[in-house]
Amino acid sequence: MNEETLVARCRRADREAWDLLLTRHAPAILFHVRDYLRRYGRACAGATEEDLFGEVVVELLRDNAVVLRTWGRGYPLRLVLRLVSRSVCYRELVERRERLRRDEEILPESIGVVRDPGEPLSRGESIERLASAIDTLEPAERLPLLLVEVDGVPREEAAYRLGLTPETVSQRIHRAKEKVRDVMRRDAGTNPPENLSRRSP
Repeated sequence: MNEETLVARCRRADREAWDLLLTRHAPAILFHVRDYLRRYGRACAGATEEDLFGEVVVELLRDNAVVLRTWGRGYPLRLVLRLVSRSVCYRELVERRERLRRDEEILPESIGVVRDPGEPLSRGESIERLASAIDTLEPAERLPLLLVEVDGVPREEAAYRLGLTPETVSQRIHRAKEKVRDVMRRDAGTNPPENLSRRSP
């Protein structure tokens, strides 16, 4: 499919065409993500190429009407993708910084902390262990967990952002919690708390 036909189909909100467009321009998006990480990676609090690339794609699919309007004003598509990519990376940077500031208060309460069976962990050590366990999750499970349990985003809104149903979001959060408990149990050598979260999955 040539670019002109692809653009026309995208303007008609053809999801298949948007998927093809994003696939075709994925290398450019990835380039901008890598460039941002190269410049500001240390400040991104552990953000990976996969994390940021996925956020950019979600943003484009969610707000494709805005992208099309911008594109329709004569901006080259490559410029639009560059602006969107950098905007998403910047937003993710800010959100991660804010999340790190809230971790000490939120994470132990919303997920639950497994303490070392021998010597009690300090609060900072327990948070670090919990964060490491969350990092082992697949992005498809980690992102819903962080959006809902850490950022406090309602499940319906998280589902909209991720292009999923609320039921799927709930299922992924439930699986994520179980995996986090398993990882922390293996690391700590003890059983985790029965109630992983105050919220029902």
